[in-house]
Amino acid sequence: VFEKLLTYFHKSLLPVLRDALEGKDREEASRISHKLIPLFTMLGANSLVQHLRILEKNDEELTDSGWYHLLGEVIEQALAIVKDAESAIG
Repeated sequence: VFEKLLTYFHKSLLPVLRDALEGKDREEASRISHKLIPLFTMLGANSLVQHLRILEKNDEELTDSGWYHLLGEVIEQALAIVKDAESAIG
């Protein structure tokens, strides 16, 4: 089951997050962030989960440049964590 979640992240959610970043689509990033919170909570990635919660809220107080930077950081962190998890399970 866990392997399926990681595959789903790579094939479905990651491309959508990247598209949201490129298109500056805050609503889509919010929707995908909501879906990612349980996966990264399971992996114990507390810092990443906190960032995902900020993106999920899509607070207007977060500037566009701040949002763009945060989402880029989230993508990098998520990839690193998933890569580590995949290595751990073989």
